[in-house]
Amino acid sequence: MKYWQPIDPEKFDPRLFNLPSIQACKIRENAKLGDIEELHNNGWSFFADLQNKCPLSGIQLSEPTWYLFAAK
Repeated sequence: MKYWQPIDPEKFDPRLFNLPSIQACKIRENAKLGDIEELHNNGWSFFADLQNKCPLSGIQLSEPTWYLFAAK
């Protein structure tokens, strides 16, 4: 998943994004894991997580994959 995909914001604790609440959430694979603290885009907050299952489908991945989550 190279492009941002919407994901149910109710699946996440707003504190993961340092937010009081989440109105919208999106996800994409993060091939270039860098300093996500430098990402600021129109009010979106970000965090990265290494996943063994696809966060959208729940299917087991062949190898752990970094995903970038964004919320506002």
